[in-house]
Amino acid sequence: MPTPLPFYVPTCSVFALKNYCMDPAARVTAATPYSARYPATNLLNYYRSERWRAPSTAAITVGFDMGTIVTPNVFGAVDLRAWTGSAFAPPSDFPGSVNFIGANDAAFSSGLVQIPMYYYNFRLTTSPADALSSQQGVSVQYSDYDGSGVAIPGRRFWGWQVTSFFGGSSSFIECGLFWFGRRWEIPVDTKFRTQSESNSTIGSLDSGAKYFDKRRRGRSVSLTTTTKETDQQLAFRAAVEQAEAQGIIADLWAFRINPADGTSYPERFDGMFYGYLDGRTQWEMRTVKAGRFNFNIDEAIA
Repeated sequence: MPTPLPFYVPTCSVFALKNYCMDPAARVTAATPYSARYPATNLLNYYRSERWRAPSTAAITVGFDMGTIVTPNVFGAVDLRAWTGSAFAPPSDFPGSVNFIGANDAAFSSGLVQIPMYYYNFRLTTSPADALSSQQGVSVQYSDYDGSGVAIPGRRFWGWQVTSFFGGSSSFIECGLFWFGRRWEIPVDTKFRTQSESNSTIGSLDSGAKYFDKRRRGRSVSLTTTTKETDQQLAFRAAVEQAEAQGIIADLWAFRINPADGTSYPERFDGMFYGYLDGRTQWEMRTVKAGRFNFNIDEAIA
C-alpha cells in the first residue's frame, strides 16, 4: 500500500467548530517567545486582532498545553504573517521548514509528531485588502496522518514550529490564533450567496463635513445542509448551537484540493470563512425522516 499522505481531501464542506487552544484548561507553554505588547497569551482567545508576535525571525516553536490528551485532525492559523509574495507562489522550502507538532512534554522532545504545514491552503479572506493583505486570512488543512504516513496519535502538547525562516523580506512572525481541533464534514448547498457588509463608521458635522473611520468589510453567508442523514444533521445542529459564542472555521469548498500534492484550487478560498454564528438557526422538516438545517455565519473582522 502507498504511504498515506499528510493531508486529507474532503468530499464535501468542512466546519471546524472546536479549537482545543480555547479550552479553559489550555495554556501557552512557558518557552514560547513573544514580543512586548504582543504576548503569547493573545493566542488563547478568538479575537484575530489580538495577536502574538515573535521577537525575531529565528527558528521558533509556539507550544500549547491542552491540559489533556487530544487528537486533532484540523490544523490551521488565522492571520499568520510570516512571508511576503503571492499566495500561489510559495518558497521552495515550504512545506518542510514549517510544521504542526505534537508531543508528550512541553519541550517537544518525547513522542514527537510532525505534520507539514501546507502554505498552499492560505489565502486572504477579508476585504478590502490592506497593508497586510498578503498575510491576513485563514490557513487550514485536514490531516489524519503525520509526515511519515503514521496515523496521528493523541498528545497533550501541540504547537507550530519553524525550523528555518522562509519570509523573504518580512521582518517578523505574527499570528492572530492557531487552530488544533476536530472537523465536521457536512454537505451544504454550495450555491450560497455571500453578502459584503461595511463596518466603517461615518460621522457628520453641522457644516456637512463627514469623517470616516474606515474598517475592513466583512462577509456574511446563509447556509443550508443537503445531506439526507437526519441523525447526522441533528448532531451537527447541536454542535453548531453549542459553538455560537466562539469562533469557527467554515471551508465550504474544502473538496477543491488537489489530491496529488495538497494544493488548493483558487475557487476554494471564496468559500473559506473565519467568523461567528449569528445565533439564528432553523430546522426544517421535509418528511418524517428527513429535514434540513439552516444557519448563518458572520465573518470576524477583529
